Amino acid sequence: MVRFTGKAKETVKMPSKPIPVGYKVWVMADSGYFLQWSFHAKGEGPVGLNTKEEYLDLALTQAIVAHLLNQLPLPLTPDHGYHCFMDNLFSTPKLFGLLRTKNIAATGTTRPRRVTSKQLVAIKASELKKDSLLWGTIYVRKHTLAEVIQFGFKDNAFVLVLSTAFIGYEDRIWKTRRQPLKTSTCAKTARIPFAG
Repeated sequence: MVRFTGKAKETVKMPSKPIPVGYKVWVMADSGYFLQWSFHAKGEGPVGLNTKEEYLDLALTQAIVAHLLNQLPLPLTPDHGYHCFMDNLFSTPKLFGLLRTKNIAATGTTRPRRVTSKQLVAIKASELKKDSLLWGTIYVRKHTLAEVIQFGFKDNAFVLVLSTAFIGYEDRIWKTRRQPLKTSTCAKTARIPFAG
């Protein structure tokens, strides 16, 4: 959202956002730089995106991701490529399957209804009630509907992830991190690795 409080028919109201009124812009960024973007026309959706002709199987929020990625220049060589990271608003098996056909890797947090592993969904539901899994625990399953890997891992909370780039057996990357506060979500298990 780009803040704007003047009079304009294109402004959008989203009370739950940090900027509740302004222009809505769909952005693809890397290291703080905008690579591609599309303004959102109120009542119509992203400018330049025709969902009636392209991306018929995708919802608007997934189609804009494919649309923005489609505008990037081709990689210099077959050894180069793109890897798109996104949050759970966009991550679906259909979108990831489409991006895979275009040789674009994708990784993103996802929602329980987009995961086909009943075990991962059950663990997610269980962890909301009782904080029992050890921090850093990872579960990996292949998605049944697409060439996508689905993950569940315990950070401060149990997080569900889809990916076409990772398989779950990659080496861990260790880095210095601040200890979670005693009042943080799932502090009981998240603070254990920081003991001492």
